[in-house]
Amino acid sequence: MKIPKSSQDLIEEIYICVDLSEKLGDLRIRQLYKILNKVSDEIIIQGVIQIFENKNRNNTLYLDQLYAGQILTQINPKSTIDLKLILDKTLDNWNKSISNLPYWLLNNYTKETLKNELLTISNHPLKSNEKDNAETMIWWIEQVK
Repeated sequence: MKIPKSSQDLIEEIYICVDLSEKLGDLRIRQLYKILNKVSDEIIIQGVIQIFENKNRNNTLYLDQLYAGQILTQINPKSTIDLKLILDKTLDNWNKSISNLPYWLLNNYTKETLKNELLTISNHPLKSNEKDNAETMIWWIEQVK
């Protein structure tokens, strides 16, 4: 396993972890968590966003996003990326059972800002799943007191 030097390197490492999960369980992803403290938050966030955005791995979509979400939870990278941009890239393809993404967003942006942005998207969805996914993400963040 190599230390990711770009978001593409991180994506490849996550996909290797997913592809080897039947053979190794979660060993490889746990090893990846340990080296990610040497990787910039920007690389981590960009890579994770691309995982949530990717529609080309339907057979492993859930596990791809689960591992990406766990990275957000374990590492908690800080983001300066515009919230609307993150939601535009991730919301349509986001698996609603992966609560790590809304919780990470909540840790990086205020609850009010996140909820307002999600309500705007819910009222004016551009893509097929955005309305339903925005409403589900609102439900997830409302679970946090």
